[in-house]
Amino acid sequence: WVAMLRPTLVHLLRLLGVDAHWYVMSPGDFSDDNSPFVFTKKMHNILQRRLDPNNRIDGAGKSIHQKWNEENARVLTAQKTIRKADIIVLDDPQPAPLKKHIDKVNPNVKWVWRSHIDTSNKLMSDQTTPQSEVASYILDECGIRDVDAVVAHPVNEFVYPGMDAKTFFAPATIELRDDLNCPLTSSE
Repeated sequence: WVAMLRPTLVHLLRLLGVDAHWYVMSPGDFSDDNSPFVFTKKMHNILQRRLDPNNRIDGAGKSIHQKWNEENARVLTAQKTIRKADIIVLDDPQPAPLKKHIDKVNPNVKWVWRSHIDTSNKLMSDQTTPQSEVASYILDECGIRDVDAVVAHPVNEFVYPGMDAKTFFAPATIELRDDLNCPLTSSE
């Protein structure tokens, strides 16, 4: 869903005179068992309280996630638009580790992290929970704590611990005339 929204936003920004670009991460050459998408989906599900509290992220998953981002960083940091960007927006946990790689080639870039995930500040703040482990990984190990701004859905509970002063609320953004917004029949 997130990826479906970006082309219309990039188009709008370009119409407004912003030299905007959108990059999609390569899926990489991972087996199904070692797919970074399995790990990032697990993070999403933990944050959204969809898994049993005994489900935790682990070092193997983090390693796969970091390796995948490192591979993508090799391509992205070679892009002039990345190296010269004034602002970079990262969407959700998947590309979070890219920040550290891009900072090396563009130390002056301003960072915005867009979090569309239904999270619980209360659970992320309790260090005994799997939500806290995921939040700590994203914020501290991936470097998101150092972003310049966070954009979240307008729900106070969605704010990551310690990120209150950097968090700005914005509702979901979608092109109103997109086919996703067409009326559905009863059978659909």
